[in-house]
Amino acid sequence: MEILEDGSRVVIFVGKDILADNVVVCASRNSRRAGLTGRSAIKANEGILMVMPVGRGKFGWQSAIHMFHMRFTIVAIWLDENCKVVDLIEVRPGRIYGPPLPAKYILEAHPDLLGRVVVGDVVRWQKSV
Repeated sequence: MEILEDGSRVVIFVGKDILADNVVVCASRNSRRAGLTGRSAIKANEGILMVMPVGRGKFGWQSAIHMFHMRFTIVAIWLDENCKVVDLIEVRPGRIYGPPLPAKYILEAHPDLLGRVVVGDVVRWQKSV
């Protein structure tokens, strides 16, 4: 896997299939906090990949996300340190969601991804050209 720099763009894959080709890396506290807040919509090829800090804990709620101030539904995909999908769910505005297991990465993307990835899949990425 390539090193993820805050603000860089990546393409997300499962196997040979491209899930999203315009994904912004959110590796800093401020970029993770901002997330998709303030946007009015998300395109099918867009998303953010949040990199959770080391030592975040052993419980899934420590990888929770909130949907406060969001205007649209997304899919949240939680990945462990090996980029294996540990949970995914369609998330709606105004709620808090967390996986049953801890996550190193959280992909927030268009709800259309929900049928294209399943728990146990391994996700990978490469920098956008």
